[in-house]
Amino acid sequence: MKNKITNIYPANSLQQGFIYHALTQQDDDTYILQQVFDYHEELKVDLYLKAWELCIAQYPILRTAFNWKEQVVQIIYQYGRVEFEITDLSNFSDQQAREFRIKTILKTERKKKFDLSKPSLFRLQIIKQSENWYTVVKTEHHVIAEGWSALVLLQRLHQYYQLLLLGKNVPVYEDRAYIKSQEYISANRSRLAVYWKNKIAEVESINDISALLNKPIDIENYKWVARPATQLLIINYDLYDKLKSFCQREAITINVVIQFVWHKLLQVYSGNYQSIVGTVVSGRDLPIEGIEESVGLYINTLPLILNWSNNGTIRYQLGELHRLLSELNRHSFADIVRLQKNGKQLFHSLLIFENYPWLRKENGDGLRVVIREVADKVDYPFGVFVYQHVDSLTIKLRYDGYYLNEEKARAHMGMLDLLLKEVLAHPEKPHCELSLLHGDEYNRVVYDWNATDREYERSATICELFERQVERTPDG
Repeated sequence: MKNKITNIYPANSLQQGFIYHALTQQDDDTYILQQVFDYHEELKVDLYLKAWELCIAQYPILRTAFNWKEQVVQIIYQYGRVEFEITDLSNFSDQQAREFRIKTILKTERKKKFDLSKPSLFRLQIIKQSENWYTVVKTEHHVIAEGWSALVLLQRLHQYYQLLLLGKNVPVYEDRAYIKSQEYISANRSRLAVYWKNKIAEVESINDISALLNKPIDIENYKWVARPATQLLIINYDLYDKLKSFCQREAITINVVIQFVWHKLLQVYSGNYQSIVGTVVSGRDLPIEGIEESVGLYINTLPLILNWSNNGTIRYQLGELHRLLSELNRHSFADIVRLQKNGKQLFHSLLIFENYPWLRKENGDGLRVVIREVADKVDYPFGVFVYQHVDSLTIKLRYDGYYLNEEKARAHMGMLDLLLKEVLAHPEKPHCELSLLHGDEYNRVVYDWNATDREYERSATICELFERQVERTPDG
């Protein structure tokens, strides 16, 4: 059966970047995403695969491939197919042996290349561990999906599976929000280009992140993280509760506060009066009905530019950040390749606030899934990832351990914690009075290290005093 083309649209900026990367970095798996989920119950594999077929029918992005002969375009086909393998490990009595085999499968799947010119750009490994335990590995190219979409898709998959399990007829309605969003983006590209041209003109200089690192870095030629490392800052219940209450009073989001403390840290270390942070936006703030339940690569990474030359309060800067974030979301479908100053990238750190729609708990006999692992990569020296939980907030610093050691990374996280507490305690304070040092550290640096009052011989010159000191030194 011939696979007809139903739609053709220009690829968005991230898709263009991923295609270019795939063509030029043949042995790199940076933009291969993996999800690993466990089902601790019997899985009807034939129905599970049928549910995936229904998802492909519903979501155009799962039937999308790419062509890059003249310009990079996304081509939506009438059909896609589920590529899958089934592995039975139930005869392995040793759990460690099963886990080793699964890790081997994960590595092998990451190394397999996708043919980006053919749908569907994901594949499944269905691993039977026992009669009531199945592990599924979904490997996909980032060119078609992101975190928000992954959870929407998994939710729909389970709904289809449940209906098939009950023997019911399953109607499939195409995700028209994706089609309409591509049409909207195509129609508004020129308007958006004007906005970003004016925005980039405001940039005074690009932040130098050298002071945040232990080793010099050739930032213009930096391509990927050589030694991935992480540091965690856990905001537990009491402080998290204060943070939520504070945000409600100020009519801002938690994302705004976290943005503030990272921007401030960057501003202090760089010494600039502007901080520019690569901010990942959902890309779903478009006037399209049903876009929040759509599946596709909507996210984008854009420069969030904050000025610090004013003498405003912390509260004022928080309000500015709230406004800028809203503005960023309204102008989110920009071409990041074109967002440069004198041919140079605008930012070298990334902030991702993962506010995804969590899977709803299934009722009755529905599939109960445990997401055990999500694997992706970051190609910036710093990536700040923020995760909201019911009673805590996790801030994860992902960084390149080749340029930043563990001690200094921990110190950065301590400064973020200090800044966060200061923001909540004194929002009326001028932002220029914020300190990155605790009280005892501040006294040591400002007072102890500057206690320079000393008696010295008035009849000698400075040069003579220096010469005498050198003579007294054993190695002098």
